[in-house]
Amino acid sequence: MPVQAFCSSSNTSDDLLENASERFGFIPNAHKVFSLSRSFYEGYQKLFELFSDSTSLNQEEQHIVFITVSRINGCGYCEAAHKMMASQSGMAQEAVEALLSGKPLNNLKQEALRMTVKKIVESRGNLSPDDLQEFIGAGYTIGQFMDVLLGVTSKIMSNYANLIAQTELDDVLTK
Repeated sequence: MPVQAFCSSSNTSDDLLENASERFGFIPNAHKVFSLSRSFYEGYQKLFELFSDSTSLNQEEQHIVFITVSRINGCGYCEAAHKMMASQSGMAQEAVEALLSGKPLNNLKQEALRMTVKKIVESRGNLSPDDLQEFIGAGYTIGQFMDVLLGVTSKIMSNYANLIAQTELDDVLTK
């Protein structure tokens, strides 16, 4: 049974849901799930905001992290949401489709990022020194590696919550 069935109108996260409504023009189903625990919702929002607003990764690199994690974890909701956001931000459709299908990116630096994220998720963080060196050798820094871990962590939170909740796609994500 989808977790949304347990969502009620009396919620300690009502103010957060109102903020989501103002930001998106509707309340995304994922946010309804997150709102079942104010701590979870606030934690996710903080990690997402830190990754989006405070890291040295550019917007395309952030989308690479989010879409790659979501694809590997099989979170259709997050894949659809980040496909829409990446497209709206001007990311090349060819790159978005490659990410969604797990195919290599044409940009070698971005491909090194995609492969590093893939290895982080698939190995549950057990990267080899060579894996880290490949990332650094592609032109990234150790600080950016830590930023990648922040993005992976925030996306795993939402992937797992949406997978467990069987979160239904919002209408805007089905177009």
